[in-house]
Amino acid sequence: MWRWKLENLIQSGNTVATDQIIRYPLTAGASRYTFSLWAFPEETYPTVLRACFQFCQQYYKQNGYRVNMLFVGYRVAKDQNSLLSYSYDGDVMTIDPVSTANPGWDQFLTAYNQFSSDQGGIPLFNQTNGITPAQAQKALGDRLKTFAAARQTYDPDGRLLNDYFREMLAS
Repeated sequence: MWRWKLENLIQSGNTVATDQIIRYPLTAGASRYTFSLWAFPEETYPTVLRACFQFCQQYYKQNGYRVNMLFVGYRVAKDQNSLLSYSYDGDVMTIDPVSTANPGWDQFLTAYNQFSSDQGGIPLFNQTNGITPAQAQKALGDRLKTFAAARQTYDPDGRLLNDYFREMLAS
């Protein structure tokens, strides 16, 4: 009965209940949102989470901006199936601010990315807006160099190298 309900009653043009994949519409509506994904080793998570609260409070005092939606967090098990996995070295937990991209979000994200990098965070490389090459290098280290070498091997002319990866892999 539950399976039938999940497959037949809980449905939308933008979701597939069986695999919980969000299929975002081509044009965002009034309910659009954005987020940033940073992971931290489980053993440092309690300390980083407290520091994050303090960072957000201080940022609000100094800049008058706070994220207008709830933060989200996930526990992610160690995964070495992807060279750029943010849980490559062990189990992690994430601290992910979510926003409607209201005025001040971009500036907050720049500061939050630096905070997360300073705390030893690892970004979800393709979904963390505004990370710098230095932050990516600090988080991924030799794995980023290995990725750059593999990319060069399989795409020596750079036909598939977009501007984002060109900047990130330049170091």
